[in-house]
Amino acid sequence: MERVKFIEHDGVRILYLDFSAFPNPRDADEHIEKAKLKVAQEPENSVLTITNVENTAFDGSMAQALWKLASHNKPYVKAATVVGIDGAKATLLKLVQSMARREFQVCKTVDEAKRWLSRRA
Repeated sequence: MERVKFIEHDGVRILYLDFSAFPNPRDADEHIEKAKLKVAQEPENSVLTITNVENTAFDGSMAQALWKLASHNKPYVKAATVVGIDGAKATLLKLVQSMARREFQVCKTVDEAKRWLSRRA
């Protein structure tokens, strides 16, 4: 299964970063690196993203990896959503946003994220 891929919703191209269902946060590292490479191939301020962290263990190392990804992607991303944020993940997301100087729209589902992003294309 490809975890970093472009999808389409209502004619809008969205980069879907599927970091869901990783019992060990380190399992996402390879996919986070692929995401950096894919985003860097796109024009600045053009990419719409969904980052899905549902059912993934989220600790300091995952927060740091996502901070580095968010910082790297900042010039390329026009709008970003995150799915799967609950409990302690919300606190870590705020830290990532602050450190990367980025804003993410938190959505309950991938479909909600697709709809939100398609209105910002």
